[in-house]
Formats: sequence, C-alpha cells, structure tokens
Amino acid sequence: MRPVHNNPYISLFRKDNLTIFRENDQTGALINGSTFLYKISEQFRDAILNNEWLDQGTFSGEFRILDSLGFIPTNVTERFNSSISSISLTLLHGCNMGCGYCCVGTNGSYNKPFQKMTSQVALRAVDYLLEHTTSKWLSVGFFGGEPLINWAVIKDTLRHTDKFPDKNWIFTLATNGTLITEEIAKILSEYNVMSYIPIDGPPSLHNKQRPFANGHSTYDIIVRNLDAMRKYGARFHLKAVYMENSPVQYNEMQEHLKKLAGDLSSFSIAFDQTKFHESTQHKAKYLETEVSNARDDCENIIAGKNARLKSKLNTVVANLLLGVNGHPNMCSAGWKHIQISPDGEIYTCHIAEYADKFKIGSIFNGFNDQFEPTKQKFLAPLKACKTCWAYDLCSKECNIMRTRMTELNPQYDADTVYCSSSQEIIGLAIKVALNLNSNNFHKLTAYFDDNSRELLRRTFETMEVIRSKLIHIKPCFLLPLNSNTAPIELNTLTV
Repeated sequence: MRPVHNNPYISLFRKDNLTIFRENDQTGALINGSTFLYKISEQFRDAILNNEWLDQGTFSGEFRILDSLGFIPTNVTERFNSSISSISLTLLHGCNMGCGYCCVGTNGSYNKPFQKMTSQVALRAVDYLLEHTTSKWLSVGFFGGEPLINWAVIKDTLRHTDKFPDKNWIFTLATNGTLITEEIAKILSEYNVMSYIPIDGPPSLHNKQRPFANGHSTYDIIVRNLDAMRKYGARFHLKAVYMENSPVQYNEMQEHLKKLAGDLSSFSIAFDQTKFHESTQHKAKYLETEVSNARDDCENIIAGKNARLKSKLNTVVANLLLGVNGHPNMCSAGWKHIQISPDGEIYTCHIAEYADKFKIGSIFNGFNDQFEPTKQKFLAPLKACKTCWAYDLCSKECNIMRTRMTELNPQYDADTVYCSSSQEIIGLAIKVALNLNSNNFHKLTAYFDDNSRELLRRTFETMEVIRSKLIHIKPCFLLPLNSNTAPIELNTLTV
C-alpha cells in the first residue's frame, strides 16, 4: 500500500479523515470535524479508498486551484472556539400569560420572586460580551418571562449597540406577541430584530394552552399585532408546541400556521419538552412526521418545485453551504452563548436559570470556577456520538435535558429514536447539497429579503463557474475559508 503524501491539505483527504456518501449518481466526501462537503468523482473516490497518491495529474491541478481560492482547509483542529459570541438577557422574572407548559416556571417566573432587569445591567451585559469575544458577529437575545413588559430596557440596549459599528449585531426577541404596538414594531424593524412568537394552532387550542394569567383569550390579540409587524416589515417566526394527546392533528396545526405566516414570516412546530424524555411514543410520532416532511422537502428542492418547505432540512443544508469547523448545530449554551439574569448573574441558558448549579459567573465579577467544568461537560460527546458519522452535523440533545437524564440514570447514552431521525434528515440534507444547481437553488432562498436573496444568488453563480472548471473535487460550500461574508444570512434558513 502506497503512503499518502504528507502535504498538509492533501493529507486531509485520507480516508480515515473523511465520510464518503453515495447518492444515486453523486458521490460526496465530508471532512470529519467540519461541514466541508465536496462533490467528488468516482476516480477520486477510488484513489481515496485505495490510499493512492492524491497530488498527481489532474488531482494536483484541482487542489492548487481550490487552495489558491481558499476552498481547501489547511487543517481542521479548532473544533471548539470558546469565545463568547452570543448573550440572552432575561428582562424579567414574570409574564402576563399563564401557559401550563412554560419551560421557565409558573407565569415565566423561573420559580423566583418577580424581578426586572435595569438598563444598567443590560448595558453592562453587552459590554461584558464585547470584552470576552473575538467574533465580529455578535448576537443579543431578549428573553423573559415576557420581555416586552420591560420594553424601555430593550430600547436602551439596542441604542447602546449603535456605539459599536465595527461589530455586526444580530438581535432576537422571544415574545408572546400580546404587547406589540406600532411603535415597538417600527423599532424592531429598524434594528432587523427577529421575533419568535408562539401560536399553538387554531384559536380554541391556542387559547386553552396559552391564555392570559387571568384566563382570558390571547389568540385574536396576537394575530392583530402581527399586522403591525407586517406593516413595518418587522421579521417574525411563528412557533407552536405540539402537546401529547393534542385534539388537533400535527398536519392540521401545520396548515393553520401556514395560513398565518406571511412573506416576512416562517414557522416551526416543536413538541412539549416536558414530555420529551418521558413519552417515547409521543416523541416517535413527532419525529416520524419530521422525517416524512424532510423527505418531501428533499424531493421538492432537488426538483425545484414551487412547494413550501415543511421541515428543518434546509437548516442542515445551510450549514453545509457555510462550511465551518466543529459542530454548527450543537447547542452553544455555556461556551459560545450565555444567559444573563435580571441581577447580572451568568447562566448557561434560559432553561438553566432555575438552578444555581448552572450559574457560571457574574457580569460584574467574571466567570466563576464552574464555567470551565460546565463547558467541558456540555462539549463532551456521549459514547454513541463518538462513532456516529452524523456527529458533526447533528443538533444533539439539549445539554440541560441530557444532564437531567444522566443524573437519573448514570448509564444513559444517546436517545436512539432521536438519533435515527437525525441521521436520516442529515443524509437527506447531504443529498440536497450534492444536487444543488442553478435551477433549484432558489428553493433555499425563497423566504429571504431581496438583498440577502440577491447576495446568495450571485455567490452561488460564482461558485457554479468555479465548479464548472473542476472535474474531480467540487466544493459544496459557497464561501472561501478566509471570507468575511456574513454567516447569519445562511443560518437564518428556517421554515
């Protein structure tokens, strides 16, 4: 057996560094530890599998072209850049609604006394992010309870970021939608804030699951407030929770959200996380629907059909188009993302804010001695994950839920029901990425604003020209590795 040349970029294409895919007449090679996917020829695949020289003849010429353009990574070593790039502010412990399944305690209270964040704390949190990041792209999320109860602090925070024009700011808002006014919608649009607004299907079901704290209905108020969002071009994403034993079928809920979602909106459906690890039947039913929808989306995207995407498939495809080290879908809680409580304490995420064991510092005193151990615990793969081919593209289970399960059962490993569905969806995403062309690429950008859509169209066309000059090694990702182009434009491919 001939040894593989030790050229640093050619050595990445050794078979033990790759996962090889075969989809009909297309063959792909994914560099392990990344989302760098390449469409490869049969000749190049055979050379890899047979450990032949890869720096000879046509292969060598194509490597030189791709390397000069920045489409060959010199290494894939920095799997986890621990620089914080995202924070969420818990604007208050409290809410004007009384949803029975709230993940942060009764009436959004985190099971703690009512407390509101001050502008002083919020602005200090932004400064803390700036002090602890190496990223040009920074994200600030507004969370609750119901954050719009504390609207003045949100406004102050948005204005504060104007002082740092060298950073690219991404803003999100998790709101129940009942307090949106035209003034609020206008400012949300001004700062391009993405608002996540829950609507649990038809009015009768929504009002039962998501009433005001006094029991009154909320559906009509939220739908009316969506008109204000549309009027000012404020972005929003509708979310629903699918409960076990729901009187409404999953597809019926999906159709209802479809009607509510306008050009500036998208929607998604999750199932009740309080039942996630308790009801295998409920979870399997939900995941079966997700996989079925992903199969339909895969077929429709490749065929270029004019059909609305129904699954999370395009989010995985987006990560393949980005081409990044590490695990882009992995929960970033506690290592790239932190949650700031109303009094300035730092937690790994909003779900963890109820427990002091997940407190990892303070914006006034810095990270504590729990930060590093917690980060390493969250990053450590489960036993089953270590040998899974889909690991680098998998969203994986919630770290808090996983911690809870391992506390209950020290032998707990990966959730096989979740794993099998994730593997199939990731396989479908790879199939899409290998089959994208100028006739079907528009399916991935149909719900973008005009500027983003045009940017992506031009980028894809440029890559098509590059790929047309190659035979054996064609990158599926769109941006060269030294590009400063915004990753968020592709990360927001949601349905």
